[in-house]
Amino acid sequence: MKQCPYCAEEIQDAAVKCRYCGSMLEAGVFATEWRRSRDGRMLAGVCAGLGKHFGVSVTALRLALVILTLFGGWGIVVYLVLWVIMPLDAGALAYRGEPVNITPRERAEEPVYRDEMRR
Repeated sequence: MKQCPYCAEEIQDAAVKCRYCGSMLEAGVFATEWRRSRDGRMLAGVCAGLGKHFGVSVTALRLALVILTLFGGWGIVVYLVLWVIMPLDAGALAYRGEPVNITPRERAEEPVYRDEMRR
């Protein structure tokens, strides 16, 4: 028996997930969340995010999706489903220090008073 590092409950030695708190004990494919990448993306960043997560060439993933599209049309379906399911990695934008949804404000003109208009 071993202890869960998160809730300190006794769990089995072969456990991958704690039955008390539900936390993953070993880093596996499903232990971390897949995210679309802002860096190196062509359309939505699905291939760039998967390539970064799995350590695979982005070009190889794109080529695999093109081949799946040509032979059966599944490449487009897989890409669209992943585009909808995978959240966008917001950390990459914050890391570069670029503003999010901020447009530059125009300088406000100085107010004109009625007394100045009569002159």
